Amino acid sequence: MYFNGTATVRKGETLHAVTQKDPGDDVFVCYCFEHKRGDLRRDLAQKGATDIPEQIKQGIKEGRCDCARKNPQGACCLGNVAAVINEIKVKGEIS
Repeated sequence: MYFNGTATVRKGETLHAVTQKDPGDDVFVCYCFEHKRGDLRRDLAQKGATDIPEQIKQGIKEGRCDCARKNPQGACCLGNVAAVINEIKVKGEIS
């Protein structure tokens, strides 16, 4: 379940799974540009790094993000993206 102060939204009632509530690889970490946790994991495993944060920053610069509407948190996803990258690295989930 998700709470936003007074309302309760049950899992499955959202358009997409919520990053903070679903640890799966097929879950968006960036809702505007549709980057998933698995995209980060794949980049880190294959290249040892990911340029996804830079892609997001470029999209923001170009005025193509809509975090206030698309992200369930209503805020920029870059902090979440950085946290997921760090989590993957710390947990040693890459080869």
